[in-house]
Formats: sequence, structure tokens, C-alpha cells
Amino acid sequence: MDRRTILKDMSASDLRQELITRLRGEIAHHEEQLENLREQIRQLMPGEAKTVNGFKRPGRSRTLVRNDQPLRDVIVHVLKEAGEPLRVRDIIERVKNSGYQSKAANFAGIVNVSLSNNEELFEKLSRGVYQVREGAEVPAAAEEL
Repeated sequence: MDRRTILKDMSASDLRQELITRLRGEIAHHEEQLENLREQIRQLMPGEAKTVNGFKRPGRSRTLVRNDQPLRDVIVHVLKEAGEPLRVRDIIERVKNSGYQSKAANFAGIVNVSLSNNEELFEKLSRGVYQVREGAEVPAAAEEL
């Protein structure tokens, strides 16, 4: 019997069900192939740390840098140590020199946000110039740095 004749005799729901069955079979076959490839990779890379779907993602590590002190406390320490108001770029330089680490692409933006969001600690004297606010309750951790 001709294939076209068979298809003409089938209802739309039967055709749909046949298609779904075939696609599920293909998916199962591809998943099997994928697992076989993963096993081959595992054998080639023994001892490698495994993460998402069993393998590391290529490229940079996405882990955050852990610092001993929050950025806010480090900025307070830097400003108190300077004993005078500083420009944001000087604050950034001194924060980095203090050992604070960040993988942020826009670290200057993060410092600016920290300065502007902590008005109880930092006083803006002019555009881009800050000092520790007089009478501000400085976190004890910032004193110890």
C-alpha cells in the first residue's frame, strides 16, 4: 500500500500521536548518546570538579570573592585613616590597596552606591568628595582594620 494512502486514512489525532511517539523515541536516543559522551569525558578528566550537569562550565569562575570585612567598613577605615575628605577614585585606590578584592567589572559604581546608600556614615562634601560623617556610629569592625 502507498504511504500517502496510509496517511490519508489516519485521523489528525492519530498522526499527532504517531509523531509524538517518534519524537519521544528520538529524544531518548539522544539522551542515551549524551550520557555516553559524558561518561567518556569523565574518563578523560578524572578528578575534575563537577558542577552543572556533571561538568564545569568553561570560562571564568563565577564564585564571589570573600572579604573579611564589608565594603562599607573598609571605606570607613580608609576615610578615617586619611584624616581628610577623599575623592571617589582615591577611595577606590586605597580600598584596593587595603587588600579588599572584587571581581566586579564596575567596582567604581559599587563604591559609589555604597557611599550614597550609607548617608548615616558618609557625608558628601562636593561632587565625588566624601568624608566620614561627624558623630556617625562607626562599625566596630571598621575600627579594627
